[in-house]
Amino acid sequence: HLGDAHLALGAAARRQEFERVNSRLLEILTQKEYATYTLIYGADWQVQEVAAALKVTVKSVNTYKRSALAKIDKEFKQ
Repeated sequence: HLGDAHLALGAAARRQEFERVNSRLLEILTQKEYATYTLIYGADWQVQEVAAALKVTVKSVNTYKRSALAKIDKEFKQ
């Protein structure tokens, strides 16, 4: 069925785009910025949960989040 093939191509293209963006995030963000960004925006964690997982303060998580968002904005908002 043609629709199924089109959906499969769309999924492959989205996966490829995800891989491209994700590998760029790994290049531009520190480990803690990357973890913070992916947990908050990908896994829908609360700041307090991220702080506990990373064994840092809530203030640190907010700093990582701000820094990650600034770098992402600079990198991808061309």
